[in-house]
Amino acid sequence: AAIVIISAVLLLKFLDKGSAGKDSFTTVYNEAYDSYAAKDYDVALKKFLEAEKLADGNNEKIKVNKSLLATYENIKDSEDEQIKVLKTLIELEPDKYEYYEKLVELYDAKDMTDEISALIESIDDVSIKTKLSDYSVSAPKFSEEAGEYDSYISIKLISSDKDIYYTMDGTTPTSSSD
Repeated sequence: AAIVIISAVLLLKFLDKGSAGKDSFTTVYNEAYDSYAAKDYDVALKKFLEAEKLADGNNEKIKVNKSLLATYENIKDSEDEQIKVLKTLIELEPDKYEYYEKLVELYDAKDMTDEISALIESIDDVSIKTKLSDYSVSAPKFSEEAGEYDSYISIKLISSDKDIYYTMDGTTPTSSSD
């Protein structure tokens, strides 16, 4: 009987230590959340990053990464960090359109068109891929082959996308290019 009681006490202590890690995540996360609510984003960021290391399981990882994203959105010049967090969230929840949308918007704001194309190409979910199709741009096709010609030729640019912008001086084309 004494062995059973000692075993039960040891088991309870072990279970209590096991839950301490859980409480540790919850405690640190709650401290971070309180700092976020107080708009002390630097402290919130530090605590959320600490909570991220303690996160166990997808639910905690998703929760802390969503909070990291919200915190970074309030910190100036943190677009690269937002991109990293969004990539993590997409790995954790690949069926959440809003992560892809935010990531594409960040890529677009940073003029990272190759990354937009690669991201859209990598999406398996057809509905998400379709929703992002406006960001997908295909290169225009030329009516004539590249090469040297003895006389002037007329060239047509053909695109399945909306508009084609170009310049003749090598500058980056815009919607107001001549």
